[in-house]
Amino acid sequence: MRELTANESRRLQAILEELKKRGELRADFRDPTFVKQADVLGDKSRAQAWQCTRRAGKSTTWAKKCLTRIVNNPNSKALYLALTLDSARGILWDMIEQELDTRKIPHKAHKQPGYFELTNGSSLKLFGVDATYREMKRILGQKFSEVGIDEAGSMTIDMKTLVYQMIWPTLSDLEGSLTLLGTAENIPRTFFEDVTMGKDKTLPWSIHKWTAYENPYMVRQWTKTIDEFIQNDPQVVNTSWFKTHYLNLWCADDDLLIVRTRDYSFTQELPKREWFYVMGVDLGFNDASAFIVLAYHPDEKFIYVVHASKSKEMDFTDVANQIKILKQKFPVYQVVVDGANKQGIEEMKKRHSVQMINAEKQDKATFLRMIADDVTQGHLKILPEASALADEWAQLQWKKDTQDEDARCENHLSDAALYSWKFTVNNKVITREIKWTPDEELLNQFRKEAEQEQQRQSEQRFLF
Repeated sequence: MRELTANESRRLQAILEELKKRGELRADFRDPTFVKQADVLGDKSRAQAWQCTRRAGKSTTWAKKCLTRIVNNPNSKALYLALTLDSARGILWDMIEQELDTRKIPHKAHKQPGYFELTNGSSLKLFGVDATYREMKRILGQKFSEVGIDEAGSMTIDMKTLVYQMIWPTLSDLEGSLTLLGTAENIPRTFFEDVTMGKDKTLPWSIHKWTAYENPYMVRQWTKTIDEFIQNDPQVVNTSWFKTHYLNLWCADDDLLIVRTRDYSFTQELPKREWFYVMGVDLGFNDASAFIVLAYHPDEKFIYVVHASKSKEMDFTDVANQIKILKQKFPVYQVVVDGANKQGIEEMKKRHSVQMINAEKQDKATFLRMIADDVTQGHLKILPEASALADEWAQLQWKKDTQDEDARCENHLSDAALYSWKFTVNNKVITREIKWTPDEELLNQFRKEAEQEQQRQSEQRFLF
């Protein structure tokens, strides 16, 4: 481990002296040899984002930030989130336990459920964002003074909702702080990338970036590893994995993107003529239920995506009602749905009188490439109301060296689009023989059903 330079020693000493003046070193977990760590932990901004390479010490740094808060402030609650509870335990558990044991801080450790209790009334809970929405709401109904979201660069869940609607309100009472920490990844257009690139302005994010070169315990090994890579293949510096994991740079691997939208993939309005409308529905609960509406005509070479939306925690009644509302807006003549949940499909058909057919799901990879070709060639056009589909496609990619989608990427709208697009393409020849005349009686029925549903929801709000 290298010795500190004179400038680094003076800088570190100044940071520690300032912290002593503030009375914040009653229990000091900072490492005097890790200058970058001391610098980051001196930042009192409530919203922070740490973008680091592997082995830079970001999780250790957050552990020290958290312990400083909960040890020095009795009855404080902290929350640490990772992709899963298992990964949260794997990343943080041992270092927290070691710090507490080494400093002889009285505590109880409950490893299976994943939380620490301190005798001063403070606690730290480890959690996975793959938990059910019900579990998430239960946890996030509490008040926290410190929250850390690790592996933030690998998360493609709705991070904006998680951060701004679910986590930030839990910090208000105690003026607590939130830290996003993670590595740059080759998944494009994630929330963490937007924050660390300064594109998200919702909060005054304080952004810190560092690499393993600044970790005194890893600088020698890190230097050796990178030197070996470059000696074996000088062109490695141009690969996306090297740029992201070793140089701390955001770099999408365009070769893995499944659907590449271009400027000519978008249009502002649907041309005036008579259209056939098809709806695709992908069912979920913890994952979102997604709705896509396509417009096509057998004499037109273009297919238009006129609507795209998705929402979590929708039961079958919610899905059926949403289908009816969309049918009021668009004279949909066929609904194509993910048929995996047969009981749910039958309930919507019989109880809610929603007619639908099951989607064809064989050979998904081939059809994904076909719809991607349609988009690339400009045959599939996206209207503004369907921009959410373009957003999802912008980060949907193949798992490297496989024919499978990368499980880190959301694909619910993409699946719904695929269901309706396959039906549309397969039925263009059939509908060419149909003389299109809008069924006014059917449209009036859809409008009446939608109005009744909106009235039901309005009345329900007044019951609580």
